[in-house]
Amino acid sequence: MIEYYSQLIKNRDTSYKLFMMKYLFESIYKNKTSFSFKEISCGIVSFSWNVINDKAERFTFHDKLIDLFEYINDNYDSVDNYSSQNEVYDFLINSTDKFIKKSLSNIVAYVPYRLLIDNEVAKILSGQIDRKKNGIIAEYSIRNADCLYSINGKNIIVRDAYIRDVKNNYFYLNNWIDEIIKKELR
Repeated sequence: MIEYYSQLIKNRDTSYKLFMMKYLFESIYKNKTSFSFKEISCGIVSFSWNVINDKAERFTFHDKLIDLFEYINDNYDSVDNYSSQNEVYDFLINSTDKFIKKSLSNIVAYVPYRLLIDNEVAKILSGQIDRKKNGIIAEYSIRNADCLYSINGKNIIVRDAYIRDVKNNYFYLNNWIDEIIKKELR
């Protein structure tokens, strides 16, 4: 299955896919298999917190995580560069700050959909205008049992086959995604 996961993160305009994959692996291993888009965005940010703070720059031009990190560091004392992943997640999930909420929403505007683009989905999307792609991907995810998860509204549910795969291969998959993240830092 590693080939499938590799296809999903092949296009990395931002680091979001990498950190979403890391968040999903960790959460599935801990028996969480359905997620709201807000939980996903908080997971992406919290799992990238230490990495992005250490790097102190964008992974790519389109990556906006550093903007959110700088805003939080400039405006809040409750989380800092030394905060744990859980502390950051709890802070984000409970935040009422408008900038933070908008930033979290922007992070998941595309990534839960775009993470499902393997070779087959790429063929379906070829020639489609960008604003229609999320709907096409969501519909495809519901109809196709081979997708990592299905998207229903602003929620995802991981498929049983992938739950078993992640649980059986968690340490390997976690090391694999960590190595990819480290390579992206260079």
